[in-house]
Amino acid sequence: MKLNIKINSAATLEEIENYWTDEDYINLLGLFDFPDAKTIKPENLKEMLFMGHQRF
Repeated sequence: MKLNIKINSAATLEEIENYWTDEDYINLLGLFDFPDAKTIKPENLKEMLFMGHQRF
């Protein structure tokens, strides 16, 4: 079987909305030994994860 595929356009995605849950962010913060990850407000979890990542 042969297939011909024609790509009409392409786009870059920076983020897939609603892919990560708050619990995912909390678990990742725990892996970075971030203290009290469960007490962080949900709207701040992603920012804290970025800050935790920069420590390494």
